[in-house]
Amino acid sequence: MTSAEASPPTRAPGGRGALIIASVLGLIVSGTLVWLALRRVNLQTAKDALEAIRWWPWVPLALTSYLLGHLVRGYRCAALLRGQASIGPWSATNVVIAGYAGNNVLPARLGELVRVGLLSARTGLPIWQSLSVTALERVVDGIAILLLLTLSSINTAPSPWVSALTEVAAVVLGTAALGLLSAVLWPTLPMTIASRVGAKLGPRAHDKLVRFAGQLAAGVKPLRRPQVAISFAATSLLVWTLEAGMFVALFPAFGLRPDFWSGALVMGVTNLGLLAPSTPGFVGTFHAFCAAALETQGFDPSTAMSFAVVAHLTFFVPVTIWGALVLLVSGMKLGSTIRDVRAAREAGQVRTVNGIELHLISTEPASRAAAAPSVFMQSLIESLVARSDRPEDIDRRALVIATEFTVGQLGALSELLQLAFAVGMTMFRTWVLLRYLGRFEKLPLQRRRQAAESWAYGPFSLFRMLFKPVRGVALMAYFESQVAR
Repeated sequence: MTSAEASPPTRAPGGRGALIIASVLGLIVSGTLVWLALRRVNLQTAKDALEAIRWWPWVPLALTSYLLGHLVRGYRCAALLRGQASIGPWSATNVVIAGYAGNNVLPARLGELVRVGLLSARTGLPIWQSLSVTALERVVDGIAILLLLTLSSINTAPSPWVSALTEVAAVVLGTAALGLLSAVLWPTLPMTIASRVGAKLGPRAHDKLVRFAGQLAAGVKPLRRPQVAISFAATSLLVWTLEAGMFVALFPAFGLRPDFWSGALVMGVTNLGLLAPSTPGFVGTFHAFCAAALETQGFDPSTAMSFAVVAHLTFFVPVTIWGALVLLVSGMKLGSTIRDVRAAREAGQVRTVNGIELHLISTEPASRAAAAPSVFMQSLIESLVARSDRPEDIDRRALVIATEFTVGQLGALSELLQLAFAVGMTMFRTWVLLRYLGRFEKLPLQRRRQAAESWAYGPFSLFRMLFKPVRGVALMAYFESQVAR
């Protein structure tokens, strides 16, 4: 990445345009499904059903069954990656939860990218291999759902449209399963196809396609061991049995007899329906398909919609909160990473500096006027470069140089990043005020070092990232200025 005095390169709008289209389409589909579902709902009856619900112990039991399914997902992911990467079941569960939480708040199922990025960050696996693992889990999940839906159709009396949905899903998932099986049995096949396609597109495209195909093939490699494949299939079936248990546990909450096969049918129809475009959190699609499936099991439309609302809240609220905490602690920054990589490729400008090929991401003016260091910044940098609690041990001349240089570098950031940095430092100063009952710059050096290091080297990645640019640049400038003398 480099900077120069030039006009910005033209950016291809394809990615953003596709996201906008997907979001608008999801809004239209969700809105249409909600309208169709609510036409047959008596709002007063639905309200009465919600007021009469028996929350204890059925809703907590439903929540427990659903969260147990996520723990099994985490165990499955960790077991699949055993031998490829070091990640424990709990960390893998957090990765899974973060992906589901992302789907709850982001459009176009972008939570899957959150999951891929976080898995890559936690394990060190290449992005495309992490994507392959996630896709593998999704395909096998679909097969497990289809199996439970088929068995439930045998043990219940589904309507013709449920049977038609099952048949369509069987064709789609069967095709995906054949592709998966081919990659498992003939691991060189993806790279052979990529090589042949890439040969027609040029050397650079050929190398990229083969590398990506190799990473994708590596993601399904564990399934070549029969014991791993059997364990993977069994845990996948257990995951969706537990998710069906969430629906089964909610039946008595509405005064109905719990029936596993009815719950499995509702679970299967609802999750297959979620493949349709939707708003974040599957609002609309979840409620419409869940209510429609319940009606095939004897629910009246109003009670079915009330059931769907409770079921949606049961999975939406805890997973979203859990996932938000995971992303806060991990300091997830997938969006900025993807944006920078895409910008580098789309910019189409390459420069060679000292024999090294650099992609020009963006252009900036050669210099900006640096603001004078504030008292707070002077105190902060002093606390970061100090090696002891005695102010007299600090090289004052080097400190002035380091402070001016650091503030100048921060001033060269984009306005958005400067705003984010200012917000973060405001949070830090507020925390210091509450913790030490005094302003940061008024504290003795010992307290300032203690406060700054608790964030710069603490357990929260987001706080560490806030201090990283200041700490790194300040230390470099401070010691460089001492060496230069």
